[in-house]
Amino acid sequence: MEELLDGYKRRIARLKESGQMEIREGKSRLLFQGFSIISKAAMTSKPAVVVDESERVKLKGGRKLHPRREGTWQQFIFAWCFFVLEWVMMCRCATTAAILFSLMSWAGDCICIDVARSKSDQTGEKEFPCHVYANPYMPWLCPFLSLAVYIFLPSIQRFSQRLAVSRRVSKRSV
Repeated sequence: MEELLDGYKRRIARLKESGQMEIREGKSRLLFQGFSIISKAAMTSKPAVVVDESERVKLKGGRKLHPRREGTWQQFIFAWCFFVLEWVMMCRCATTAAILFSLMSWAGDCICIDVARSKSDQTGEKEFPCHVYANPYMPWLCPFLSLAVYIFLPSIQRFSQRLAVSRRVSKRSV
């Protein structure tokens, strides 16, 4: 198996060297300006109603319209909260998905979030809290605001201790 992986890595290196594959494929950095634009778009996005026409014609002429909603408020607010927390904590999505509300605490003017384990610390021996501060000047970048809006959603599952209720995110990323 190891020989197969080494051969694959050499082949990828040759493809990059010859220009058939991009050198920085999937590794472009996200600058602060990009983070700000994406975060503002996530904060201001809302579910859209799309109207599809039926393929069948009605007896009186015309086509039947089928409205459907794309996304929910909870999905958009969760995406904004998740994205902002991932940026300010400087961690992977698997680490952000594993955040527990019970591991959040106040320390002066910030929220301390204890992370049980990360990719670089699987056993949790080097664990230390992440300090998250508010941003009152740019509300779309403020983790306090995004967390508050997400926590006070009427449809959030109150019995869950996790920030991310679905475990799919962490299984895919680890």
